[in-house]
Amino acid sequence: MTVRFLDGSIGFIQSWQWNFNSEGSSMARNPEFTFKTPGNKTIMLIMQGDSEDQSSVNLSITIRSAPSKGWFQRFWWILPTALFLSFVFDQIFEKIEKAGDQPLVSPNKKMRVEVSEISKSEKGPTQTSTKTSSR
Repeated sequence: MTVRFLDGSIGFIQSWQWNFNSEGSSMARNPEFTFKTPGNKTIMLIMQGDSEDQSSVNLSITIRSAPSKGWFQRFWWILPTALFLSFVFDQIFEKIEKAGDQPLVSPNKKMRVEVSEISKSEKGPTQTSTKTSSR
């Protein structure tokens, strides 16, 4: 979790030294620091003025773990995907319905169809005809 610290000191300050436990430090007046683990933290600010005077302030804070993402934040993409697929399938089925008895194959393509009829005779099934057509 990232925390921004603001120095509210009054007077002429030449330097700031922020110590964030053993996790790091900063020389900025208003630093931002990212704590890697939750828990109680003690932050020390040492300020130095123009006359070599030093002052320090200790601050205790508690860093809590970030809340887990809710179901919506994890699965937000499902609804737009479902709506998109519904639209696509509606368009496909609409084209199929409009086509009716028309072949789904392009009329420019030739298609070979073979039809076989099987008849029973006393000697068993035999092939009686084969038809070929092109569309």
